[in-house]
Amino acid sequence: MEIFVKFLQAVILGKLPHQILRCLLKPYNYVSNVSKHTKQFKRLKQSRKSATSSISSARLKISTEKAALQALMSALKQKPAVEMKKNMLQAKLERMEMEAGIAASDAKLKVLDNFYEGSESQLTRRGMNE
Repeated sequence: MEIFVKFLQAVILGKLPHQILRCLLKPYNYVSNVSKHTKQFKRLKQSRKSATSSISSARLKISTEKAALQALMSALKQKPAVEMKKNMLQAKLERMEMEAGIAASDAKLKVLDNFYEGSESQLTRRGMNE
């Protein structure tokens, strides 16, 4: 920076030869510099666009994965309640099957009791008739 200040002072005071000033201020030097910087800027801008696109894609992918995980978590939160209902229904079904078995046994006993009572009364009548 110090060298640049000394250079400007020399230009202002007119201590630089005119040939050096003309060489420094030639239009093609300025244009080529601007052109070079413009190309670098365009490349930088393009690489930023590419990086932004990559970041956007990554964000979209992560957001999608997050939504899927949230849906799975919601389903897993409901799973214990559903499992409990399933177990309760299974237990109820087993109780109903046992009750049906007991009712069938009661019906068989009733039939046997009726048969036994009928047989006994016939024996009693035979004994009275003899």
